[in-house]
Amino acid sequence: MVVDDEPIIVKRLETLLGHLGYVVTAFTDSEEALTVLAHERFDLIVTDLKMRKNDGLKILATALANDHEARVLVITGDGNWESISEAIAKGAKGCIIKPFRIEDLKNAINRVIPSAVQLERAVDAWFNHNMTRSCNEKDVVNI
Repeated sequence: MVVDDEPIIVKRLETLLGHLGYVVTAFTDSEEALTVLAHERFDLIVTDLKMRKNDGLKILATALANDHEARVLVITGDGNWESISEAIAKGAKGCIIKPFRIEDLKNAINRVIPSAVQLERAVDAWFNHNMTRSCNEKDVVNI
């Protein structure tokens, strides 16, 4: 899940996470995100810390209330260490400072998500990519 009130950030995260093999549920409206989060679990939640309606701390609290092992990364553009520290103290697994590079996102994910989950995502992405194209004789392998 991606939550940010800046559409460009949501689109960028959606694209980057998609390239890493994730199916992304993205929101620019934190109210909508909270509604979905109350009923669904996610492997990873990336949320902006400062948003117009609800802040990332509300997203974090809701995620942890529904899944005490929720993996939440907060992103922020203001670099306010007090709010970052508060998010970490309340259960966020990490923080990414805007603007960020794909390597920053990958490193944060690698620290937060167990390698078994990442491997499962990679296999699923490979399978979906390779099995959606048409199969012909040279694609068939005898085992």
